[in-house]
Amino acid sequence: MAVAKKFNANTTSVPAPVGGWNGRDSLANMQPLDAVQLVNWYPTPTDVTMRKGYTVVSVLTTSTGVKTISSITHVNAVATLTTATAHGLVTGAYVSISGTTPAAYSGVFKITVTSTTTFTYSMASTPANNATVVGTYLNQATTPVNTLMNYTQTSGYKLFGAAGTDIWETKANPATKVFSNISSDKLQFVNMTNQAGHFLVACNGVDPVMIYDGSAWFYVATTTTAATISTITHVGAVATLTTTTAHGLVTNNRVTITGATASDYNGTYVITVTGATTFTYTMATTPAADATVVGTYTVIGITGVNSNTFIGVNLFKNRLYFTQKDTLNAWFLDVNAIGGAASPLYFGGIARNAGYLQAMGTWTLDAGQGADDYAVFVTSMGEVIVYNGTDPADPANWALKGVWQLGQTFSRRC
Repeated sequence: MAVAKKFNANTTSVPAPVGGWNGRDSLANMQPLDAVQLVNWYPTPTDVTMRKGYTVVSVLTTSTGVKTISSITHVNAVATLTTATAHGLVTGAYVSISGTTPAAYSGVFKITVTSTTTFTYSMASTPANNATVVGTYLNQATTPVNTLMNYTQTSGYKLFGAAGTDIWETKANPATKVFSNISSDKLQFVNMTNQAGHFLVACNGVDPVMIYDGSAWFYVATTTTAATISTITHVGAVATLTTTTAHGLVTNNRVTITGATASDYNGTYVITVTGATTFTYTMATTPAADATVVGTYTVIGITGVNSNTFIGVNLFKNRLYFTQKDTLNAWFLDVNAIGGAASPLYFGGIARNAGYLQAMGTWTLDAGQGADDYAVFVTSMGEVIVYNGTDPADPANWALKGVWQLGQTFSRRC
């Protein structure tokens, strides 16, 4: 009787994929230290380490579903919050509690549900007694954040998240809602610095171009021409400015008012439009009387095209470029400008497979004479159109370098 052949096990050492994840090359061309997949692992120069989980930095909140708090008691550092009616929450959700006495009961907490009207949470410190003022709470919003935008200054930074119809500042916990009523939370953005300051410029193809100037978000206007001011009145710190002709502005445009008396009326404000010839803004201080000298105002706008159609933005050699939604058109502004007249770039005669512009990017290349930047336009049909130069309006300073064909692109975030 034949004896079954035994299989021998061979051992081998496989080096750690310190080269990182390679989603570019085929398996045959991939380096031995590259990884085909790298899920929850991070490469270092000598090994790979496992991801150590995550920490909740900021929670978006909502008043939807919030119930009245009946009491908050504690056993050591564990608080039990009781609501007047069923709270409808689940274990693992976050709540933001505020306005309590002692203050130890306030904060953002991950909860454990113990009944339909109670849940517990762990505080950072043990309060001296049960809550004498129970305050209020907000629930964790379930709307996903579809865009994260960094705003970097010379010192510090801010991180904005677009979720649903709102933009939130997410560096704080809970997050703070800073801009509302946007039509799409899928934004493309870029940072730009000029002599006037540092700006975060964003667009979504539906709303006017949005800008954050370090203190407030605003929409660019469709005009850069200010109407003549006839009067500025006030109720408390809210000023009402009336123009002699239609101003052409919309709510959340930004104006800068100068030369008014009293000086309380002067400054830069995000406005609320109340009529074709009126808008309001909130001053830092309350003037003693209506304006005796009305002064003038300026506004940041983009003309020549409706900025609601801008779906992508890129900064290239000191100019802002915008791709226009569902077209083969791009638009650019003057050097170092965040507003003004936009000029067109048409690619219909270059893109042989038609489609529309998906995105624009900047490609840094050293062609033997030092590093230089190239403007790269990518179409939905996979054509990559490359230009070099500084001024698209000047043929001597703007040249087509080539058109390459890749596969179709299905996302503007490519």
